[in-house]
Amino acid sequence: MNATTQTHPNEKLAQYMWTAFILMFFVLQAILWTFAISMTAGDKSHTVVAGYDEQALQWDDVRKTQIASERLGWNAKFEIGETADILDNRIVTLELTDQDGQSIKDPILSIRAFHNGRAADVQHLKFQSTGPGTFTSVITMDKAGYWQFEGTAKVDDDTLLVKDKLWLNERN
Repeated sequence: MNATTQTHPNEKLAQYMWTAFILMFFVLQAILWTFAISMTAGDKSHTVVAGYDEQALQWDDVRKTQIASERLGWNAKFEIGETADILDNRIVTLELTDQDGQSIKDPILSIRAFHNGRAADVQHLKFQSTGPGTFTSVITMDKAGYWQFEGTAKVDDDTLLVKDKLWLNERN
């Protein structure tokens, strides 16, 4: 062997150390990416809104529906109950009135609710009629803050788009 083909033992060790050092950075990067993806995918405050892209593509139709809903002159008013049980369940009251202030009778309600900080935790509410134009449902409200209520109220061919945001001061 001549001097050009021989490697010094320290040089061989340096090759292994640098290779291991670079591979360690790749492994560390893979661990960090896995952690970041799992944190983002598992976070309930980040969610994909179902049908959002379709609404954007059909904006003209969506806007026509909104205008028709506004022209009805109907009013939807939500109210959150003052007290909650030990499971954080509260009574939500919905009052529906027409343009003359008269109660809307026998609507088909499709309402969902979620906390603004946890948009992935959607609750579909099942309302019961408690009087003319008044409906109640039970909802689990375990977080203080803004709660979003949205959906539809249909009577025959008329559809009211319901959307409201209410503040819950505290859990109890």
